[in-house]
Amino acid sequence: MWWEHWFDNELVAKIDDLVNGGHVKCKRGRLHMTTKEVTDPLWLYVGDSLHGQNCILWTGMFFKGLDIIHSFCRYHCWKCVTRPRNVREAIQFYNLMKVVPFEYGFINPIPGKVGLDIRKHTGEPYGGFQYCTTLLQALRVKEIMLHMVTKYLPNDEIDGKHLQDTIFVKRSCTEMEGKINDDPNRDDSWWDTPQTVDEWERERRLEEMFVHDQDIASQPDWIKDKTVQKWLTYANAIGDKTAIEMVGSDIFNVQSRKYDFKDLQPKGGEAKPKPKSKKRESKGGKKKETK
Repeated sequence: MWWEHWFDNELVAKIDDLVNGGHVKCKRGRLHMTTKEVTDPLWLYVGDSLHGQNCILWTGMFFKGLDIIHSFCRYHCWKCVTRPRNVREAIQFYNLMKVVPFEYGFINPIPGKVGLDIRKHTGEPYGGFQYCTTLLQALRVKEIMLHMVTKYLPNDEIDGKHLQDTIFVKRSCTEMEGKINDDPNRDDSWWDTPQTVDEWERERRLEEMFVHDQDIASQPDWIKDKTVQKWLTYANAIGDKTAIEMVGSDIFNVQSRKYDFKDLQPKGGEAKPKPKSKKRESKGGKKKETK
């Protein structure tokens, strides 16, 4: 029956943890999640979020908090992914995403982001993600970005690959894919299987419980500048030489003096023995030391 999941002690305990941990606040019977402006982000964003998309609530609360994959994530989240090989390509690709409307006559840019992908389950330091609601739309975006990259960016080959070779289409969040892959009772066919009545009813009731109070504006220029500075600093730290090529080495590197055993020797050569003090007799017949 639809009400049976409310007797699931594990689900109720997870909701309690969200409240007791301060992740949500109970106001007039509903659980409010507030999102503040991020002043030290890893990502630069292009365009607005998709209509009806609420990733922070569905990923932060439903998936990470309650271990539930929302139906939008399951059926309507598709991404065109690009993997810049260095920070220079990441900046170039971000600028390219903003140029797409002028190239194709679109009113708005394709929603997406570019930045540092430092998640433990990804093997690439940089990532570009463009969001779509259908597989057909994502494949079309892939064609668009292949055209843009080929036309406007240098055709550099790095480790046997061109940037065009890194563009692909995937669905949902990688963390959610990992959960399904690790579940012995589910496989890839689960994504396209219609929701059961119980799943739909549980999701509807949870949506009635949670409210996302979003307090985020578009990224101002000073935050964008700060983000790019973080990209460049990170790139230099991992040995990405394109950061130095773009801004010079003086910004990052401080030349340290290197010491060795020879530096244990006193300056001016070997130490000279301290001269012995001379002794003379005082008027009272006692010896008196002189320096």
